[in-house]
Amino acid sequence: MVNSPTGAEAARLKQELEKMSEASFGHPVAFVRGIWDGIFSASSRRDAVRLDVTIRMHQPLTSDEAPALDSLRKAGVKINRVLPRIRVVTGSVDPGQLTQLRAMPEVMSVEEDRAVKVQPISDPI
Repeated sequence: MVNSPTGAEAARLKQELEKMSEASFGHPVAFVRGIWDGIFSASSRRDAVRLDVTIRMHQPLTSDEAPALDSLRKAGVKINRVLPRIRVVTGSVDPGQLTQLRAMPEVMSVEEDRAVKVQPISDPI
């Protein structure tokens, strides 16, 4: 995670970057500002720490699933996939929203997705 410089330090670093860029690479200042804003903007930091989750719902998701999905979206879930037969929704969420998401009456459980590694087979088949 990037710790963003603040105040006078941020202004000084940005000005140095602009000078170095123009002198060394000939890039216009607007280009450097765009990079700076992309790296240190609040929205890019927020998206960088979203967790992938699997959400199990209490009720089956039928053709009238819009209210349940709208509730998840309002709780901050970016929905990737809906699996109605098994009452599962996959998506991503800000870590600070996990407690609120788990407390929702429609939600049975919320699991953070984890990487799974399978050991290679030692004997050829």
